[in-house]
Amino acid sequence: MRLSLHNKLRWILYESPTVLIRNGDIDRKGLKKVRLPVDEFLAQLRIQGITDTTTVEMATLEDSGVLSVIPKAEYRPVQPADMDINVKREYLYL
Repeated sequence: MRLSLHNKLRWILYESPTVLIRNGDIDRKGLKKVRLPVDEFLAQLRIQGITDTTTVEMATLEDSGVLSVIPKAEYRPVQPADMDINVKREYLYL
């Protein structure tokens, strides 16, 4: 009972993540909801290395205040698995 009550209160007290970009288009309603000016939002994207919003699949402002950006598949960094390259495992020795 206590755990279920905690989960219900959590959704009342905390905001859910707010979508700010959907498929490359800026969601102005989302920006208005979180009271974030467009120029400040674009500055936050530039800090993360995003200069063109059309390359972004989705950007959300998490309830912790952190901006999460998911690039479109054709703009994400290339991984060794994408090129069928086997990489040698590296270990950190302490």
